[in-house]
Amino acid sequence: MKDNKGFIATSLIYSFFLVFIAIMAALIGNFIANKTILLRYNEDLEDKKNRDTFNIKLTSRGSENFKVVYDEDTNEEIVDVKGQTLTNLIQDSEFVNDEFRWVKNGEIEFTPNNLYENRSGLLIRNSVPSSSVLQKNIMSIYGNKYYFSIEYASNYSELLEAKLSNTPSAKISLPSNNDIYKRVSFSYTESNETTGPYNIFSIENTGISDELYDTSKTKEAHFTKAMLIDLTGHYDAGREPHTDWLDENIEYFDGTINYLKADYIERNEEVIIKMYTTQKDFKNIKYLKCTGKNDSWRDEDANMKTEIKYDNNTSKYYGFLTLKNISDDIDCNLEWGV
Repeated sequence: MKDNKGFIATSLIYSFFLVFIAIMAALIGNFIANKTILLRYNEDLEDKKNRDTFNIKLTSRGSENFKVVYDEDTNEEIVDVKGQTLTNLIQDSEFVNDEFRWVKNGEIEFTPNNLYENRSGLLIRNSVPSSSVLQKNIMSIYGNKYYFSIEYASNYSELLEAKLSNTPSAKISLPSNNDIYKRVSFSYTESNETTGPYNIFSIENTGISDELYDTSKTKEAHFTKAMLIDLTGHYDAGREPHTDWLDENIEYFDGTINYLKADYIERNEEVIIKMYTTQKDFKNIKYLKCTGKNDSWRDEDANMKTEIKYDNNTSKYYGFLTLKNISDDIDCNLEWGV
């Protein structure tokens, strides 16, 4: 009997020892994994600091713009990149106006200008499948390529869709994402030539049948920052950018903006962005902010200058934004006042 007790005690001690070893191995494994991630992160930061070339983006309202890059020693123009005008075809794309701007069909609760996660948008609640649609007409051109994106947060178990109803391929599913805003997007070519110069943008509940619809749970979906851009109209046929590039470079905007991006700007280069504007001085700038993405460049006086010049040949005023000592990727946002 004593031998059995001794054997049991030894077995328990051995079992605890094995558990201890397993826990220590897991902790050491996690430590090594976390250390590897940290090392890679630090290496990425170091690579960014040691880069020799950078890119600059400018988004502006109220000006046509193009960028000219000068060599500091010879002051000769070496790069000329023209800006691109882009228009969001969806009016009231943050859903801040009343529903008379939108057409509501079926069993759907519609609340515009609803604040969720500090963003104004649309709240759809308890919509019934197969009969719940919110929509508006959008101008479109047969054969043109379009880019669509929207941000949404949903707890629907049914399947919601954002779509351009006259074009079968122009739709994207919006599954439940636990009420956390997410941006989704797609590109498509307008293939319908029989319905006139418009399409119908809609948000629909296309999920399970009405008979299986669960009415015991409050279902909510939030939508904001809907965007539809005619890529062919802005970039010409065959030169339209890919969806991934648009996701990375074009942030949401309402109305019309001017946008440009130039890559491979050398370290410490001086960049001059020339903008035609009807304004006569930079006092009419409502907002101007340039930011280094990795905090290696700041928009202080030594690095940034603004001025207005009058061109006698064109009889126009031009605004010049000069960025100096380039050492980082830079994003600039500019808005002209009245």
